[in-house]
Amino acid sequence: MRVQLPKIGLGCMGFTHAYGEPMEEKLAVERIRAAYEMGYRFFDTAQRYTGIDHNGQIVYNETVVGEALKDVRQDVIIATKCGITMRDGQRIVDGRPETIRVTLQESLKRLKTDYVDIYYLHTPDPKVPMAVVAKTMKELYDKGLIRGWGVSQVNAEQLREANAVFEVSAVQNRYSMMARASLRKCWKQLLNSRFRSMPFHRWPMGIYPVLTKPVIPSWNREISAQECRNLRRRGLRPVRICWDIWKSWLWINKLPRHKSRWPGWKTCRSA
Repeated sequence: MRVQLPKIGLGCMGFTHAYGEPMEEKLAVERIRAAYEMGYRFFDTAQRYTGIDHNGQIVYNETVVGEALKDVRQDVIIATKCGITMRDGQRIVDGRPETIRVTLQESLKRLKTDYVDIYYLHTPDPKVPMAVVAKTMKELYDKGLIRGWGVSQVNAEQLREANAVFEVSAVQNRYSMMARASLRKCWKQLLNSRFRSMPFHRWPMGIYPVLTKPVIPSWNREISAQECRNLRRRGLRPVRICWDIWKSWLWINKLPRHKSRWPGWKTCRSA
């Protein structure tokens, strides 16, 4: 039941979502294929990762990922997510079993596959117990539609509740110098467990691009400036910011073998 996950995966969100206008589909497909040729075998997407192109059309991240990997599907691991939708322009958290089932069928169609390797609950639904979600995931696993499941943005109690019903394969929580205290107990559990953990936003929400503007084309001046102002209000100065980022980088690279690094850049460049 436990999916063997690589130590490095490619987060595909930025191709269509959250960082300005979606990348032209043909180019995005080429970038993902270039990552595959470089050796990437683990790709992360989500039903929620959508954007609006210059023609006013919705662009689905899953569609781009599916197109890029359709002829190498047996060689890669694909993770996608459910539980967050948009309705009338509003972000809706919906973790009901019926929603999970329908969302998976839609994702499979866009990804051009008949199974998903890791199916995440994108964020807990306060109206739905994690045990109910876990039971639903077990049903999908038994049908061969998913090979494993994961949780995202959970605390230690939610993780224990879910894992008690159906073993969790992966946990994707935010972790950075700005998001440590609230997750300390959860991370202690993760570091002492067999879960594959994949921290996101390790470079906190725009801070890292301030220091690497020439390298990262998706640098967002407004986000970065706001994050810097937030840090200064907390008494952190640029030298301390650089030091904390360096420490974060060292920490990430010292993670045990069962923890994953998770880059999500739009360019493909061998190191």
